[in-house]
Amino acid sequence: MSERDRIPLAAIKDRDEVRGAYLVRGKTLRMAKNGRAYLSLQLGDKSGGLEGRVWDNAEHWDGACEAGEIALITGRGTSFQGQVQLHVTAIERLPAEAVALEDFMPTSETPLAEMESAVRGLVASVENRWVRRLLESVLDDPELGPRFRVATAAKSVHHAYLGGLMEHSLSMALVCLRLQAHYEKLYPGLLDRDLLIAGALLHDLGKVFEIGTDANFDYTSEGRLLGHIIQGVGVIDEKARAIEGFPPTLLAKVKHMVVAHHGKLEFGSPRPPHLAEALLLHFVDMIDARMNGIRALFKAQAGKEWTGFDRILESMFLSPFEGDEAAGVTSERSRDPDWYAPADGPGPGAGAAPAPTDKDDCAGSGRRASPGTEDEPDDEGPRGPENLSLF
Repeated sequence: MSERDRIPLAAIKDRDEVRGAYLVRGKTLRMAKNGRAYLSLQLGDKSGGLEGRVWDNAEHWDGACEAGEIALITGRGTSFQGQVQLHVTAIERLPAEAVALEDFMPTSETPLAEMESAVRGLVASVENRWVRRLLESVLDDPELGPRFRVATAAKSVHHAYLGGLMEHSLSMALVCLRLQAHYEKLYPGLLDRDLLIAGALLHDLGKVFEIGTDANFDYTSEGRLLGHIIQGVGVIDEKARAIEGFPPTLLAKVKHMVVAHHGKLEFGSPRPPHLAEALLLHFVDMIDARMNGIRALFKAQAGKEWTGFDRILESMFLSPFEGDEAAGVTSERSRDPDWYAPADGPGPGAGAAPAPTDKDDCAGSGRRASPGTEDEPDDEGPRGPENLSLF
């Protein structure tokens, strides 16, 4: 059953007759105030989520499907306390081979292939051969590369959709480069461009192991036991060991970018930032995650002048989309399809950067190391897209 066979959940209105396939993200058998059992369903598709309730014969329908499965849902849209729900009258489990789970899961609005091309363009622009080869080894890994392309960045807080990790990492890299270009003029040599790219693209790499790509983006057992920071550092260590001669000091800096990106010990970072690049990366991570989170909040509460209080953002917000319909945030005010492109040309994909050389053993392109050290830079100028525009 395809997308065209059903009404998207976000488009369901009061009194709409509904029959279509939806992802059952969760279900709970509850007791109403009158002592009668009802079944609460958390339904999902690419457009978002909606609660469905079964009021008649709830115990019977509780066994009709399990969380994480796709089910054929029959019901009617109803309005309750200003919110649309689905009054479900029938549930039919669909065989796994008849549906594709990814067709019912939220996915980045930007095509994954286009974002991957932009990521590869950034990697090609890295001057430091060691950093460049490390990043290439991650993207070219037959298991790791595909998982990085489709992984979510979080279970629910931000970028919680297929491709969310790559979108978040790419967005962070572009913001970091804009800031690095600014501070290079103000404080020359303060920030290392290559180290910022590496940190942005690798900081959440462990998420591909920490969070599964099942319907609910549940944490894996390994993820619960170790966490994405330790898992990500493990991957970086493994990839660097496979590159003969990788400078130890440079490797320590790259790993520190990952280790310190949460900013504080109480936020989960084993070490606070001890590099200027790590401090900037931490703040950019917070900004990008919060901007995605507040945008999702506006989308979920479209049409309201003020949002409700959000416990993650610790506030309520005046919406810039006041008066928009639910689809307005994504259709009428959709993102620029070239948000990842340089302001002066095509996106940073194939051909965006001249072919890099292997002359350099440097720490990066921004900061100049002391002569004679293992991190000594070459004399070449910067490569690749320098004037990258986030929007």
